[in-house]
Amino acid sequence: MVVGGVTAVAIGLAVYGAHTYTAWIGALHGITWGAETMNASLPAIGSRLPIATSPVLWVVAGAALSLWTVWRIRHRSIVGAWMPLLAVSLLASPLGWVYYGAWLLPGTRVTTWTRGVALGWCAPLLVVASMSNISGFLWATVGSCYGLTLLALWLRACVHEYPGVSVRCHPGLGLATAGARAPLA
Repeated sequence: MVVGGVTAVAIGLAVYGAHTYTAWIGALHGITWGAETMNASLPAIGSRLPIATSPVLWVVAGAALSLWTVWRIRHRSIVGAWMPLLAVSLLASPLGWVYYGAWLLPGTRVTTWTRGVALGWCAPLLVVASMSNISGFLWATVGSCYGLTLLALWLRACVHEYPGVSVRCHPGLGLATAGARAPLA
């Protein structure tokens, strides 16, 4: 991943030059929609706090969570690693839009989303959006509903491995049914 990232930056610098690249970085600093309630990332949670925090803090926090997640799930199957890896990628990125949460669904069971902390992710968007604009306190709490829930989902997925769902076909019927997770070959 590091080699890929460095290569992408090097190609951008070689093709467009340092001036254009720094202008692009400058334009990124002008983004104003990072604190929107539909942004569930760590930088968005930080931007809604009642105190000013450095964006570097959230970059370091996202990198730390990412490294800890990779270390924690290093022995899991692909199905078992899916949810924690996707959750941490949404948390660490500057734009973890709430509708990207659909990417968390593959390999999970319905019961994972219908109980406990996952119900916070299913909170009605209009209620969250309208309530969060009433006061600064609600902006930092209700406005961060999706981000805080994503953080809790990530933690639960890292601490507990839930078996994924696999699909098996019945040989003569051509019907697919959900069953227990089969080991990946």
